[in-house]
Amino acid sequence: MNSIRQIRLKIDELFQIDPQKRDQPKDLAAITVYVLKHYAFLPKPLAVVLEGDEVVISFPEEPDAKKNEASRLVERAVKRARDGSYEKAIGIYKRVLELQPSFHAARRDLAMAYVEVGDVESATNHLIEVLRLDPKARGASPQRSSGIPTIATS
Repeated sequence: MNSIRQIRLKIDELFQIDPQKRDQPKDLAAITVYVLKHYAFLPKPLAVVLEGDEVVISFPEEPDAKKNEASRLVERAVKRARDGSYEKAIGIYKRVLELQPSFHAARRDLAMAYVEVGDVESATNHLIEVLRLDPKARGASPQRSSGIPTIATS
């Protein structure tokens, strides 16, 4: 049986709720709609609950067999990226994320491969999903060991 994973996010940060209205009740229905739309890439079913000033998103962890296959494939994707075969790497990373949608590093490296082929929109979308998975990753840069260059930000 698979365990349940959670993402905990501050409501004020994620949903940009007006700080002047903190003592008003939060609308769980509106927050749930937002989460279902913006976290649609996660394994189903998603559960959304409010705990104080946090939103807790729960989802099933991917089965071990899928995680093992994803890890095996990510090695191939990294090799393709190192060789400069970014289109092939992108295809492999997409398969990895079908198997394990919460694979943070694969999603980040897919974004970097998209940058290399000039698809900035797809790169941006995947980087946003990386931040949704781990909001503390804001200052994180892609690992140089992946073979994909780091993008400098100001």
